[in-house]
Amino acid sequence: MMHSTNQQCNSLQSIIGVFLHACNTPDAVLELLAHLGVSISPSTTSNAISNLAKESSSDIRKLRRTLLTLYAYDNLDVDLKHLVPTIENPLNTLIHLTTGSMLPVIHDIMLDDLDCAEFLWKRYQHNFNALSQDIPNIPFEKLFEIHPEDTESGLSRRKRFNAWKYASDLIKFGPPYFRKFRRDLGDPEVVDAIPVVKTSQTPLQTLDISPSSPGTNASTLEMFFLQSGVGDPNRTLGAQDPQNRVILISRDLLTIQHLRSLQTSRAEESTPWGRVQFMVVVMGLFHLKMACADAIW
Repeated sequence: MMHSTNQQCNSLQSIIGVFLHACNTPDAVLELLAHLGVSISPSTTSNAISNLAKESSSDIRKLRRTLLTLYAYDNLDVDLKHLVPTIENPLNTLIHLTTGSMLPVIHDIMLDDLDCAEFLWKRYQHNFNALSQDIPNIPFEKLFEIHPEDTESGLSRRKRFNAWKYASDLIKFGPPYFRKFRRDLGDPEVVDAIPVVKTSQTPLQTLDISPSSPGTNASTLEMFFLQSGVGDPNRTLGAQDPQNRVILISRDLLTIQHLRSLQTSRAEESTPWGRVQFMVVVMGLFHLKMACADAIW
């Protein structure tokens, strides 16, 4: 029992030490807390962070070899308050960084399912060599055919959901009389549900780049690909060539516009890697909801 308590104590000290390091705590404070037994020493913290970095690099290489990976990144703004202003930066203390992660592609997707970069490029509207008959022209009304309506009940799918939502609000927030119908409410109608699967993410090294333009997003992707070892072998020694496989990139709506502009500006490059031909951008569920909310308003 005493041995288990000591392990928990050491684990807590390690967590506190890494947290203090992340907060840029001065070494004098770290040494004091280490002598008090609250935290581990600065040297032990540095060793722990080095070991974590090595494990992360190993995980990145393992995930990269599968090529079944989605790269997700976002901007990170940090306000560093300086005690003494410098001549170079007397007022601006806001630092713009970029964080990224690699996520395994799940839901029974196989490597052959991603073997379609050339097929998509031939149908890309900004590809100068694309044939007009190959470029898809999908009208907006086509979206209504993704899930055909079932109107046997006399109500559309949207109306059935509205009816369920009205009953749910009445039971939860209406007069107490309706509480007794809670068990009869059930769940809303499911349409082509995506199963919930637990996954993991492998963080990449934070970049000192602000992804606010097509050029800076290109630099961001190049640095993340360099960390994971993916790239053009003719340009980067030892890089793994995705060949005809697409690489999924997840970002917000504004960055998607920047990445589309990047592909357009590089459409005349001679190599698939130079054209960023491999890139397929997907928005996250949160940004999809934002777009839906904007459309409603």
